[in-house]
Amino acid sequence: MLTLTACGETNKADTTSEKPAETTTTTAASEEVTTEADAEVITEATEEITDTIEEVTTELAPAVPTELSDKYADLDNRSFKYNGKLFTVGVSTMQDLIDAGATIEKGSSSDDSEMNFDKEYKHKFRGQFPYGCLEYRLDGFGSHVELYFINPDESPRKVRDCVLAKISVRLDNVLTTGSLDGFSEKMEFAFDTSLTYDELVANSGEPTYEDHGYHYAVVSEKTPNHDSGYVFGFDSNNVFDGFEITWIP
Repeated sequence: MLTLTACGETNKADTTSEKPAETTTTTAASEEVTTEADAEVITEATEEITDTIEEVTTELAPAVPTELSDKYADLDNRSFKYNGKLFTVGVSTMQDLIDAGATIEKGSSSDDSEMNFDKEYKHKFRGQFPYGCLEYRLDGFGSHVELYFINPDESPRKVRDCVLAKISVRLDNVLTTGSLDGFSEKMEFAFDTSLTYDELVANSGEPTYEDHGYHYAVVSEKTPNHDSGYVFGFDSNNVFDGFEITWIP
C-alpha cells in the first residue's frame, strides 16, 4: 500500500535514504562485472602460461627412441642395436653397452682409452672428434667398430657413465677380413650393409653436404662451429664401405 506524507522534512529523509541504495546497487553491479572480467583475464593468462610450460617441457625432454627408425639418416633417432638391444648415440652410456654384454677394448690410441671404468673423467668435449673423447673398440671387431664416449657437461663423471657420442664402422675392413657374419649377428642399423647411394637418397633425401662422404647433419647448439649426424661412405664403384653416427651437444 502506497502512503503519502505531507511534511517536507520527511520527504527529504526519504529522498536521502533512497539515493545511497541506488549507488550501492550500482557499485555492486560494477564489482560483479569487474570480478568476471578479472576472472576471464586470469583464466586466459593461466592457459597461456600452461601452454608455454608444455612447449618448453617438450623441447627440453624429447622422447627417447624405442626402436630403429624407418629413415636411414634420422637426426631425431640416431640408434642402432647390439645383441638385440637398442642404443642411441647421444643418450646411451658405456655402462649400457656393458650391461648388454659388450666387451670394451682399447682403441687405436691407447692414451685415450681409460680401462679403469670407475675412474672419474673430467675432460670437457669441445665438439671435435677425437679430442676430449674416450676412444674404444668393440667386441673383437678391431678397427672395424670404434666407439667414442664423452663427458657432455661440466660435471665430472665416471668413465662408465660417459655418453656414447660417436660410432664409426668400416665395412671395407669387415668384408676384407671375412667377419661380416659375426658383425651382422651382433649389430643392426636402420640400413643394410648392401646400401647404395641411390637407395640412401630415395629414403632420406639429398645429403646436407659432401666432404669425404655424404653428410646428413645438424649444427651443434653449444658449439656452432661443429655439426653432427650421419656420414655415409661409398667407393668409386658405389659400394658402401663405411659410416659414422655422431652426436655433439
